[in-house]
Amino acid sequence: TNDWLCKCPPPSTNVATGHPAECEEDECDTNGWKCTVDCRAGSLDCQQTCFDPNTSVNSTDDWKCVCPPPSSDFAVAKAAECTNDPCKHDNEQTCLSDPQGCEWTDLPTPGCTRKPCLHDKQSDCEADPLCDWSTGSGTSGNLANQMTFEKD
Repeated sequence: TNDWLCKCPPPSTNVATGHPAECEEDECDTNGWKCTVDCRAGSLDCQQTCFDPNTSVNSTDDWKCVCPPPSSDFAVAKAAECTNDPCKHDNEQTCLSDPQGCEWTDLPTPGCTRKPCLHDKQSDCEADPLCDWSTGSGTSGNLANQMTFEKD
């Protein structure tokens, strides 16, 4: 008869009678809130989603907080720091080959940054997705690092 019992290994408490128990557990069900718990209202951090690449109960702490596009940032088992920085490269060759106007700097610490928005024509500025002609500012690799320039 089908009176046998299947139990999933901990931490799952799933059981089934007469057939195999479903032993998958999406860690985002219990941890997904951590992706946005400390976010700043209106920031990319608040738009993170949780993704568990392996829902087996035997695979734990592999869930990810994933930032929304255009950011490609993510973190495993914790909230990610989301940036809009298209020049987030960790080596000089990748940085210099990026068509989005990145440049490598060695001082004060090595890194890849966005070239400053120093357009002298409104049309050039407006064609650059990271510059804003109306405010006279743009970005230089870090959205908080505002660059200014003179308008015609």
